[in-house]
Amino acid sequence: MHQIRLVGPEDEAAHRELLVERLPTTDVDARLAWIYRGNPHGPAHTWIAYAAESGEPAGMTTFFARKLWIDGEVWPSAIGGDMYVRPRFRRRGIGADLFRAAHGDMARLGVRLMFGTPMQPNVTALRASGSTVPGAAVARYARVLASSADWMARLPRPLGALLDPLLRARPRAGTRLEPLAGRDARIDRLWAETRDELSVATVRDAEFYQWRFVDAPSQVQRAFVIVDGDAPIAACALEVVRDKRRIVDLLAPRARWRAALHAIAAATPEPALEMRLALGDAGRRRLWRAGFLRRDIAPMSMLTIADTPRERALHDPARWFLTWADTDIDHA
Repeated sequence: MHQIRLVGPEDEAAHRELLVERLPTTDVDARLAWIYRGNPHGPAHTWIAYAAESGEPAGMTTFFARKLWIDGEVWPSAIGGDMYVRPRFRRRGIGADLFRAAHGDMARLGVRLMFGTPMQPNVTALRASGSTVPGAAVARYARVLASSADWMARLPRPLGALLDPLLRARPRAGTRLEPLAGRDARIDRLWAETRDELSVATVRDAEFYQWRFVDAPSQVQRAFVIVDGDAPIAACALEVVRDKRRIVDLLAPRARWRAALHAIAAATPEPALEMRLALGDAGRRRLWRAGFLRRDIAPMSMLTIADTPRERALHDPARWFLTWADTDIDHA
């Protein structure tokens, strides 16, 4: 048996103990300051399960605040993360009970929707708690860059001519990436230009971009404003993962996505780019026309507090704009 409660001051030592065990290579104090207490969208909420017989902390899960733009309204929402059950307490239903407890507290805490891209071991527990978990919701897309693809020269000329426009970056002259150094009003303008095109998306304003990337503990994911001459056309965040450059986020009106992707590709010395999007969103953006091909797919979880047609509509992953920025980890 086990008992579950929302973390209060008396649970801080147990919470830290579980975090250190779950994330042994992470600076836990920096993580607590950044995403638990420093998130401009609101504080995190954590639930801990205690073994009834010993009082020992057995597992935990956390909701990290996110403001969601939903059809022109801002909803207080959250992403799920830091889910962990100690090995000796597994297979006792603790994971599902943690999610049920969190679901039961959502209305009281003012969290209207929880979403995330769960690891496979957590999928069963999420479904048991009432979450919708579509099996094929988001995908990783990859693009080989022609400048580093030696095999392009060996292709038959007609095939090479067909692939070259897709794989070769052709940014406009004067287009460049400027590193983001702090809170930048250009991000607010880009968000204002983009948000009405989005049905469901995390609010990506200047405050969010500064916190999510500039202030992140690892300093691995770097944010940029993409400018054409003096005009900002997009914002992005990038990370190098082994031999690929990952587009962690891309904020731009749909009409400027190809220009932004070409600018990122032209500034990339690695042989390939990759990014993640919801399947329906990637289809609408015709990513293949920018040379991106789907590599693998993953589930997404969604949990709402009311069973109404409006809330149920949010459980459709095709409505979401979702990237690697919508996670609780600041590095791959």
